[in-house]
Amino acid sequence: MVPREPCSRRPFGASPDAGTAACGAPETAGDVPSDQIDELFAADFIQHSPYAPPGGRDSLKQWWAGQIAVIPDLTTTVEQILGSGDKVAVFRTVRGTIKNDIPAYGIKASGQQLMLRASDIFRVENGKIAEHWEVTDTGPLLQLAGR
Repeated sequence: MVPREPCSRRPFGASPDAGTAACGAPETAGDVPSDQIDELFAADFIQHSPYAPPGGRDSLKQWWAGQIAVIPDLTTTVEQILGSGDKVAVFRTVRGTIKNDIPAYGIKASGQQLMLRASDIFRVENGKIAEHWEVTDTGPLLQLAGR
């Protein structure tokens, strides 16, 4: 894992474990190697997001590689982090260029720029993300698909 500067976005009210995990989240998705997923996510990680397949870290790695193949310059800007106990909520903006088709939305790649917003809740245990919930504004994807 790439060494990081001290985290300035540690959420107020979150446990030390939750704060550490929130600070470990990268902002440039293309820079996330598989071993970093192993460092950030628990071995028995539970995915509750309707946008990603259920399963542990291996499913997450495969899904993530697919996302990067579609949007290789994907970046995430963390807008807000809030914490309470073992949970951290993150509000983020996602940007990138669609380089490959997104069949689930009927989008044919033609270099379109994507910008959408998402909210995540992470439950942290022993310094690693144990569970994840997500809500994403898919309106921009539907617009690109002409719906």
